[in-house]
Formats: sequence, C-alpha cells, structure tokens
Amino acid sequence: MSAHRRGKPGPTRLRSFLTSAVWLGCGSALMFGLAQLPSYLDTVLFFSTALRNLTLGLMHFGTGVLQLSGALLLLGLVSLSLVLLIGGVVRGVKAFMAAPARPSRSKKQPRALVRRRQPATSYLLQSR
Repeated sequence: MSAHRRGKPGPTRLRSFLTSAVWLGCGSALMFGLAQLPSYLDTVLFFSTALRNLTLGLMHFGTGVLQLSGALLLLGLVSLSLVLLIGGVVRGVKAFMAAPARPSRSKKQPRALVRRRQPATSYLLQSR
C-alpha cells in the first residue's frame, strides 16, 4: 500500500531534499568552525591537559576510597574491641555473682543405674 491509501501522506521529495540540504549545511559549518579551532587553541595541549586532569581525578578518587575503607576498618576494629571488653566485664560480673556450683557427689554414694531396654529381635516385638 502506498502512503496515500493509508490516509497519512509520506514525506515529499522537496521536503526530503530540504532536510538533506540543512543537514549538509550544518555539518559543513561545524567542520569549518572546528578547522578554525587550532588557530585559537592548542588542541594537543588541550587534550593532554584534559587527560592529566582525568587521571588526577581518578587518582584522588582512588585515594579517597582507600582512605574511607581504612577508616571503616578502624571503626570496625574499635567496635569489636568495645564489644569484647563489655562482654568480658559482663561475664566476669556473672561469674562472681552467680550461685555456687552444686557440690560433687561423694564417692560413697553409688550412682543410680539406668537400665536400658534391649532392642527387640524381631519385627513383631518392635511394634510394642
């Protein structure tokens, strides 16, 4: 089906030609402007400065991340030491304040023997 039969007209040849001419003109003007740039700006120096700044920025970022991770590690170690100290104090206080342990049995008192059942030898006896 053509564009006219669907009800929506497609772009005309004149419109397509004008669009291509505008795009070509803008591209040419941009190229001309960029060609004039070296007379105003040393492009090699510009790019080397930009790369140096990028490298320095990444180095600063890396240094900052390393310093932050070191600070977090120290914070974790300090927290762990505080938890261990507090836990030691609590356990020490509990050890001194707890009731005394039960006295051990004297050798004269015999231990109560617990008789264990012998396992059944057949399947029918196991069901009891």
